[in-house]
Amino acid sequence: MAMKKSVLKISAGVAAMAIWAGAPLAAFASPSWTDPVDVSNSGFLTSDPEIAIDADGLMSAIWSHVGVSSKKIQLSTSPDGQNWTDPVDVSPPSQEAIEPHLVLDATGQVTAIWTDTTGADSIWTSKREWGEEAWSDPVQLSPDGENSGEAHIVVDSNYNFTVIFNNWDAHKIQVRTSRNAVTWEPIVTLAQESNSQYLRSPRIAVDGSGRVTAVWTAYDSGNDYSMVVSRSSAETGVWSDATTLSELGTDSNDPQIAVTKEGLATATWRSDLLGREIQSRSSQDGGSWTAPVGHGTGEGRKPNVSLGASGSVILSFYDGDTGSIAYSSSEDGAHWGSEHTIDGYPDDYSYGMSSHHVAKFIADSAGNLTAVWMRDYTGDPDYPHYRVTASTSSDGVTWSEPIELAGTSSYSVSAVVSPQCQVTALYELSDGTENTVQSRTLDNGGCKSGGNHHGGGSSSEKLAFTGANDTALTSVMFAGLALLVAGGVVLRRRTSRS
Repeated sequence: MAMKKSVLKISAGVAAMAIWAGAPLAAFASPSWTDPVDVSNSGFLTSDPEIAIDADGLMSAIWSHVGVSSKKIQLSTSPDGQNWTDPVDVSPPSQEAIEPHLVLDATGQVTAIWTDTTGADSIWTSKREWGEEAWSDPVQLSPDGENSGEAHIVVDSNYNFTVIFNNWDAHKIQVRTSRNAVTWEPIVTLAQESNSQYLRSPRIAVDGSGRVTAVWTAYDSGNDYSMVVSRSSAETGVWSDATTLSELGTDSNDPQIAVTKEGLATATWRSDLLGREIQSRSSQDGGSWTAPVGHGTGEGRKPNVSLGASGSVILSFYDGDTGSIAYSSSEDGAHWGSEHTIDGYPDDYSYGMSSHHVAKFIADSAGNLTAVWMRDYTGDPDYPHYRVTASTSSDGVTWSEPIELAGTSSYSVSAVVSPQCQVTALYELSDGTENTVQSRTLDNGGCKSGGNHHGGGSSSEKLAFTGANDTALTSVMFAGLALLVAGGVVLRRRTSRS
């Protein structure tokens, strides 16, 4: 590795963007990415890499490392996406650890969760304070002896941590909370399977008040899928009864949830009521949910929803009719602007983007937007192979020609943006015998005048987003939209947790 540091600072970073919509123009020149850099050590297998960044541009990457006789969680940090520290072990050597996730709080603490597959699959966690190299003693979050998985973690601005997971053996969706990521409250069960109903795919998000919203899929023996939601109280942490968001008989799947700091929760999923329609519902401050809103023309897959710093949300999905990424935005979750698309592949390309993986968006404070996704280059549904691909837009409408960041089989892409408007993508590359976590960085030429990592953006006047569901309002649809990359604000010194 090219860089060594004795003290590693890891904390949350916030990046924002603004998108202006107008008449589509010809694609502009493809941006230049740096050469690939290995983040993990060569000669091994890796899986499930994730990346996070703080407001000063320090990055943290986590992944599962698979050796000849071991599986462990490893982490590395970088100041620029190109020079990475040697990987350090997070999970203990006695475990077979996979499926890591990572959150960063405002003090610079990094908290990781993962699944240990020795014996019954169990969910574990450990943390590392800013300025320290040692990780805390691992804590088991799931019940002993009961197979659990599909874990996710969030942290709010008051350092309250919430982990959700699927307890396979007990047939329950469960959560645990903590004030310090060391001492955890007892398990709370949000949903219990019946003899004819099964649960899977829990997701979780938190707003600025500390209210947590969880969604998951429930399905019965007839394979009828429904979207289900439960919310915690911002004051007490008590959870509401689980309620169904999707309509009966719509066979809903692929749940996703995002919640703005201001309290606008938006859930999205794929419904098979009318072909494969993408649907969404929203709720403000824990109130009632809007009526279901349909997106796309009936061939949508893999929906995703992201946050806007201005309180708006952006919903995206794979459009099977065009082989493209479709997206639109809203300020209230009830009224949506017109849909735009990103071409998933060049005109002369034989196949298209993967319809099995969520496309991810990242934006800098100058208003440049970068999308990353996985392109299918075989067209074989039984033996698919993918290449991580990216495209960039300066206005949210016109996109550069897609660029393959990895020319052979590559997977699991995520991305962050620095305060200097440099985008770093993290992914794993396979050569058929080993997987390596790699990074590449895109320099958009720096932030425009007036921009900063708090989302200042361009000094030019921005159009006002109306939130109207009207195709005639294309030119004002996306103004002021901001994408939250990671929650929290960096502090140069640790703050106490009272």
